Amino acid sequence: GIWGVAFLNSETELLLADRQNHCVRRVVLASADVTTYAGLCTVFGIIDGLHPNARIATPKAIVTASSGVAYFAGYGFSVVGKITVDQTVSTIAGTGEAGSALGVGVLAEFSNPTGLSLDESGYLFVADQANSRVQMVSPEGLVTTALSGVPGVLGVDVRSDGTLIVSYTGAIDVYGQTAAPTNAPTNSPSEAPTVA
Repeated sequence: GIWGVAFLNSETELLLADRQNHCVRRVVLASADVTTYAGLCTVFGIIDGLHPNARIATPKAIVTASSGVAYFAGYGFSVVGKITVDQTVSTIAGTGEAGSALGVGVLAEFSNPTGLSLDESGYLFVADQANSRVQMVSPEGLVTTALSGVPGVLGVDVRSDGTLIVSYTGAIDVYGQTAAPTNAPTNSPSEAPTVA
């Protein structure tokens, strides 16, 4: 099933995170033409590379930048990936194994990322479900905690003023402005949701 949707190319196309088929689909709105944009549908895996050789696993969210670059939350291997305009897939954060370590790029860990949002400065916000956190990935790949202590976090949206809107099991909450980009890594989520 489709879990995430994002506009591409000045809103003339859509990208769909096709969770069950382990791929990202592109829909041309004018013609309703559907093609595979990244991954090999029905093949579970994690391989960086140019489409159609790349593999992705259980994408649950997708966002696009104005440049046409797309980012996806790879739930199956707990990674955040990037798809360039030439359809090259690369892992930008996450080791490929579930965990909670913060750090840079592929040294950082997520545990079941389910939602993504991209702010105007290029920071990605990741709903890190099993870690009960919203993680922030800087343009340089540094993964830090933006919000902790949110059990069952499913989705996240960052507004232009830095306010986070977070959906989780049974509710939606709004949190004040984030501290990005001066946020320091921490491995100790608090008992109650807090903006780091």
